[in-house]
Amino acid sequence: LESEWGTRRFLVFYGVCVLGAALCQFALATWMVYSEGRIAYAVGASGGIYGLLVAFGWLFPNQRIGLFLLPINFKARYFVIALIALQLALALLGGITGESHVAHLGGAFFGAALLLYWRRDRTRPPQGPPPRRRAITALYAFCREVDDVVDECSDPQLARAKLAWWRAELAAAY
Repeated sequence: LESEWGTRRFLVFYGVCVLGAALCQFALATWMVYSEGRIAYAVGASGGIYGLLVAFGWLFPNQRIGLFLLPINFKARYFVIALIALQLALALLGGITGESHVAHLGGAFFGAALLLYWRRDRTRPPQGPPPRRRAITALYAFCREVDDVVDECSDPQLARAKLAWWRAELAAAY
Protein backbone atom coordinates (compact mmCIF):
# COMPACT_ATOMS: atom_id res chain seq x y z
CA LEU A 1 0.00 0.00 0.00
CA GLU A 2 2.84 2.36 0.75
CA SER A 3 4.26 1.90 -2.73
CA GLU A 4 0.81 2.67 -4.18
CA TRP A 5 0.05 5.74 -2.06
CA GLY A 6 3.40 7.10 -1.01
CA THR A 7 4.74 7.32 2.53
CA ARG A 8 2.79 10.38 3.65
CA ARG A 9 -0.61 9.11 2.56
CA PHE A 10 0.14 5.65 3.96
CA LEU A 11 1.06 7.10 7.37
CA VAL A 12 -2.03 9.33 7.39
CA PHE A 13 -4.21 6.33 6.61
CA TYR A 14 -2.56 4.14 9.25
CA GLY A 15 -2.77 6.93 11.84
CA VAL A 16 -6.46 7.53 11.17
CA CYS A 17 -7.15 3.79 11.53
CA VAL A 18 -5.23 3.57 14.81
CA LEU A 19 -6.97 6.66 16.22
CA GLY A 20 -10.36 5.38 15.05
CA ALA A 21 -9.70 2.03 16.73
CA ALA A 22 -8.66 3.82 19.92
CA LEU A 23 -11.83 5.94 19.80
CA CYS A 24 -14.02 2.84 19.46
CA GLN A 25 -12.17 1.09 22.27
CA PHE A 26 -12.49 4.20 24.46
CA ALA A 27 -16.24 4.32 23.80
CA LEU A 28 -16.56 0.64 24.74
CA ALA A 29 -14.43 1.07 27.88
CA THR A 30 -16.49 4.08 28.96
CA TRP A 31 -19.71 2.15 28.45
CA MET A 32 -18.33 -0.80 30.41
CA VAL A 33 -17.34 1.42 33.35
CA TYR A 34 -20.74 3.09 33.56
CA SER A 35 -22.92 0.05 32.87
CA GLU A 36 -21.03 -2.83 34.43
CA GLY A 37 -18.42 -1.24 36.65
CA ARG A 38 -15.64 -3.07 34.76
CA ILE A 39 -12.50 -1.49 33.42
CA ALA A 40 -11.20 -2.53 29.99
CA TYR A 41 -7.65 -1.82 28.89
CA ALA A 42 -6.24 -1.91 25.39
CA VAL A 43 -2.72 -1.40 24.10
CA GLY A 44 -1.56 -1.84 20.54
CA ALA A 45 -2.05 -0.84 16.96
CA SER A 46 -3.93 -3.86 15.63
CA GLY A 47 -6.88 -1.66 14.68
CA GLY A 48 -4.55 0.10 12.25
CA ILE A 49 -3.56 -3.26 10.80
CA TYR A 50 -7.22 -4.10 10.24
CA GLY A 51 -7.62 -0.76 8.45
CA LEU A 52 -4.67 -1.67 6.22
CA LEU A 53 -6.25 -5.07 5.56
CA VAL A 54 -9.46 -3.37 4.45
CA ALA A 55 -7.49 -1.06 2.16
CA PHE A 56 -5.60 -3.99 0.65
CA GLY A 57 -8.81 -5.92 0.08
CA TRP A 58 -10.39 -2.83 -1.44
CA LEU A 59 -7.56 -1.86 -3.78
CA PHE A 60 -6.37 -5.37 -4.68
CA PRO A 61 -9.48 -7.55 -4.38
CA ASN A 62 -8.22 -10.37 -6.62
CA GLN A 63 -4.73 -10.63 -5.13
CA ARG A 64 -4.16 -14.05 -3.56
CA ILE A 65 -3.39 -14.30 0.18
CA GLY A 66 -2.09 -17.46 1.80
CA LEU A 67 -2.28 -18.40 5.45
CA PHE A 68 0.87 -19.43 7.25
CA LEU A 69 1.21 -23.22 7.47
CA LEU A 70 -1.95 -23.83 5.43
CA PRO A 71 -1.71 -24.82 1.77
CA ILE A 72 -4.73 -22.75 0.67
CA ASN A 73 -5.00 -19.28 -0.84
CA PHE A 74 -7.88 -16.83 -0.78
CA LYS A 75 -8.68 -13.75 -2.82
CA ALA A 76 -7.98 -10.67 -0.73
CA ARG A 77 -11.59 -9.48 -0.74
CA TYR A 78 -12.89 -12.77 0.70
CA PHE A 79 -10.07 -13.00 3.22
CA VAL A 80 -10.76 -9.50 4.54
CA ILE A 81 -14.53 -10.08 4.64
CA ALA A 82 -13.98 -13.30 6.60
CA LEU A 83 -11.68 -11.57 9.10
CA ILE A 84 -14.14 -8.72 9.64
CA ALA A 85 -17.03 -11.19 10.01
CA LEU A 86 -15.00 -13.18 12.55
CA GLN A 87 -14.22 -10.04 14.56
CA LEU A 88 -17.87 -8.99 14.44
CA ALA A 89 -19.02 -12.42 15.63
CA LEU A 90 -16.48 -12.46 18.45
CA ALA A 91 -17.44 -8.93 19.49
CA LEU A 92 -21.16 -9.76 19.53
CA LEU A 93 -20.72 -13.09 21.26
CA GLY A 94 -18.43 -11.60 23.87
CA GLY A 95 -15.47 -13.82 23.15
CA ILE A 96 -12.91 -13.61 25.93
CA THR A 97 -9.73 -13.91 23.92
CA GLY A 98 -7.81 -11.04 25.48
CA GLU A 99 -8.05 -8.87 22.39
CA SER A 100 -10.28 -5.94 21.59
CA HIS A 101 -12.54 -6.98 18.75
CA VAL A 102 -14.25 -3.59 18.87
CA ALA A 103 -10.90 -1.85 18.27
CA HIS A 104 -10.26 -4.11 15.26
CA LEU A 105 -13.69 -3.31 13.88
CA GLY A 106 -13.14 0.39 14.58
CA GLY A 107 -9.86 0.40 12.65
CA ALA A 108 -11.53 -1.40 9.76
CA PHE A 109 -14.50 1.00 9.80
CA PHE A 110 -12.36 4.14 9.91
CA GLY A 111 -10.14 2.72 7.14
CA ALA A 112 -13.16 2.07 4.92
CA ALA A 113 -14.55 5.52 5.71
CA LEU A 114 -11.26 7.20 4.79
CA LEU A 115 -11.07 5.23 1.54
CA LEU A 116 -14.58 6.39 0.67
CA TYR A 117 -13.65 9.97 1.56
CA TRP A 118 -10.54 9.89 -0.60
CA ARG A 119 -12.55 8.34 -3.40
CA ARG A 120 -15.13 11.13 -3.29
CA ASP A 121 -12.63 13.97 -2.84
CA ARG A 122 -11.85 15.09 -6.38
CA THR A 123 -9.02 17.44 -5.35
CA ARG A 124 -6.76 14.51 -4.41
CA PRO A 125 -4.74 12.66 -7.03
CA PRO A 126 -6.22 9.47 -8.46
CA GLN A 127 -5.74 6.25 -6.51
CA GLY A 128 -3.41 4.66 -9.00
CA PRO A 129 0.32 5.17 -8.60
CA PRO A 130 2.13 7.86 -10.59
CA PRO A 131 4.09 6.55 -13.58
CA ARG A 132 7.49 6.76 -11.86
CA ARG A 133 6.29 4.84 -8.80
CA ARG A 134 4.61 2.26 -11.06
CA ALA A 135 7.92 1.77 -12.89
CA ILE A 136 9.87 1.42 -9.63
CA THR A 137 7.34 -1.11 -8.34
CA ALA A 138 7.57 -3.09 -11.59
CA LEU A 139 11.39 -3.02 -11.44
CA TYR A 140 11.32 -4.26 -7.85
CA ALA A 141 8.93 -7.07 -8.82
CA PHE A 142 11.21 -7.95 -11.74
CA CYS A 143 14.24 -8.16 -9.44
CA ARG A 144 12.32 -10.38 -7.04
CA GLU A 145 11.30 -12.64 -9.92
CA VAL A 146 14.89 -12.87 -11.16
CA ASP A 147 15.94 -13.88 -7.67
CA ASP A 148 13.17 -16.49 -7.50
CA VAL A 149 14.05 -17.88 -10.93
CA VAL A 150 17.73 -18.15 -10.00
CA ASP A 151 16.88 -19.84 -6.69
CA GLU A 152 14.15 -22.22 -7.81
CA CYS A 153 14.16 -22.84 -11.55
CA SER A 154 16.34 -25.67 -12.83
CA ASP A 155 14.86 -25.64 -16.36
CA PRO A 156 16.64 -22.93 -18.46
CA GLN A 157 13.79 -22.70 -20.97
CA LEU A 158 11.22 -22.07 -18.25
CA ALA A 159 13.52 -19.51 -16.65
CA ARG A 160 13.87 -17.63 -19.95
CA ALA A 161 10.09 -17.66 -20.45
CA LYS A 162 9.45 -16.26 -16.97
CA LEU A 163 12.05 -13.53 -17.35
CA ALA A 164 10.75 -12.60 -20.83
CA TRP A 165 7.26 -12.16 -19.40
CA TRP A 166 8.60 -9.92 -16.62
CA ARG A 167 10.66 -7.88 -19.10
CA ALA A 168 7.46 -7.23 -21.05
CA GLU A 169 5.68 -6.20 -17.84
CA LEU A 170 8.53 -3.86 -16.96
CA ALA A 171 8.53 -2.33 -20.44
CA ALA A 172 4.77 -1.77 -20.20
CA ALA A 173 5.21 0.06 -16.91
CA TYR A 174 7.49 2.69 -18.43
